[in-house]
Amino acid sequence: MEKRTLLAVVLSMAVIMLYHFLFQPPAPPIDNTTTGANALAANASGVAEKPAVPTSIAVGGGVPPSPPIKATGKRFTADKDIEVETPLYKALFSSRGASLRSLQLKKYSQETAEGKNPLEMVAIKSDSHLPLALTFVESSINIPHDLTYTVNTNKLTIGKNDGGKEQLVFTASYDKIKVEKIFSFQPNSYGIELELKITNLADVTLSQQPVLLWYANDEQNGKSREHIGAIYYLFKDVKRVATKDVAAGKMDGPHVRWAGWESKYFLAAIAAPNPDLASVSLSKETDGNTVIIALLSGTKLLVPPKETVSSTFSLFIGPKEYDALSQQNLKLENAVDFGFFRWLAAPMLVFLKFLHGYIPNYGIAIIILATLIKLIFWPLGNISYRSMKKMQELQPKMKEIQEKYKNDKQKLGQETMALYKAHKVNPMGGCLPILVQLPVFIALFNAIQYSIELRQAPFFLWITDLSVADPYYVTPILMGATMFIQQKMSPPPPDPMQAKIMMFLPLIFTFFFLNFSSGLVLYWLFNNILSIAQQLYVNKKLS
Repeated sequence: MEKRTLLAVVLSMAVIMLYHFLFQPPAPPIDNTTTGANALAANASGVAEKPAVPTSIAVGGGVPPSPPIKATGKRFTADKDIEVETPLYKALFSSRGASLRSLQLKKYSQETAEGKNPLEMVAIKSDSHLPLALTFVESSINIPHDLTYTVNTNKLTIGKNDGGKEQLVFTASYDKIKVEKIFSFQPNSYGIELELKITNLADVTLSQQPVLLWYANDEQNGKSREHIGAIYYLFKDVKRVATKDVAAGKMDGPHVRWAGWESKYFLAAIAAPNPDLASVSLSKETDGNTVIIALLSGTKLLVPPKETVSSTFSLFIGPKEYDALSQQNLKLENAVDFGFFRWLAAPMLVFLKFLHGYIPNYGIAIIILATLIKLIFWPLGNISYRSMKKMQELQPKMKEIQEKYKNDKQKLGQETMALYKAHKVNPMGGCLPILVQLPVFIALFNAIQYSIELRQAPFFLWITDLSVADPYYVTPILMGATMFIQQKMSPPPPDPMQAKIMMFLPLIFTFFFLNFSSGLVLYWLFNNILSIAQQLYVNKKLS
């Protein structure tokens, strides 16, 4: 029984510490479930295959399909960049494809050789196609990705107090079709609305299924410890696909609410106008690193002659701030990797932000949160420490029984249980309270580990960023020392081998914590300090 108790305690601690390493969701398979997979993959690679012509149009002798067009991947001489600036970001749109060349977040920075620069959300190479390019799949007429558009303005500046939506209108005609891409911006939101207007210039009805593309270059090719790559929301599940696992022409859907590209703290997502019918396609350019994410609207637009129909996509390009994601009403908040205990981690993050509203230092807010959680579980902790204290007092008698019945395991078990019963000791009493608290510890682990609010948030002195590891390893070493003190205050295992394993645990966990975010280590350090104080209090009370 003692061995099982010890094993449960060790495993409990291991689960908390190693959860980040052991339970990362595997890359999901992408099923070839949509009939237009091959055509869309070709389109996404830069070649517009001959689109399928719906029977109703073909029979009517309508407009012939567009010829195959190979995209050049180079800037046309007629390219024109249009600057859009809001209080949150500065963006450059290109007349080539009415697409996005750059979007820099003003409130977030990235380290470069030149120092800190605004964080860039568009991860493409200079000769690549641009994100938010438009194509049509299985439609009457397709258009080149890099078709040149005219635009209604050269620059758009949106002030903090500007009301309503400001619009950027791109217009282009090709064959017998006119396309308008109307981007609408709001001053205090990372969300962008994209309305597609399709005008039929022909004399017969056209059938058009719009597809938006997002291009992203992954220099690490999926080798980063944190997931950087394609992400989409299918039914009620988030699917993440590493770059190395992307296969051309594979699709997933329907019921894709949104799809895009993510890093640990940032997200670029496109939400379909009709999620129940929308699908996503992933493919790669020949360099093997540039991933093309294509989101099918899922709705074929029937455009009568000389008439205009529209379809509206929702875009989000910005940080994974839980509140900002939730406000889009697109289920984007699920992109924050809270793990299995999301239902518990999300409220913890909300409460941590609430504390920060009164205490402008996330490090101190984490310490207060650790204290409050310790107070909530104070009664369970008392039960655990009382049980440990009683077990410690029984150690001499336990050793006598072990020595007396060392060759009779059955009798040893019987006498051990009789000793526990006589002294009213539950051998699991020290373990069960820890197991009950496991969901809270794991949820808090993920809430701190994936909270963008801690990114570049200083604590004091050398800890200038709570989202990265302590550069001098001071807090992990202190955390290991507190674990060692806790171990010395607990009854030693009767088995010498188990005792040696327990002796090395503080060293092992210190090693694991060296690369954890300093915010997480800070929480664990103060949790250990509070646990030591509680154990001293209980021991003194029982003395």
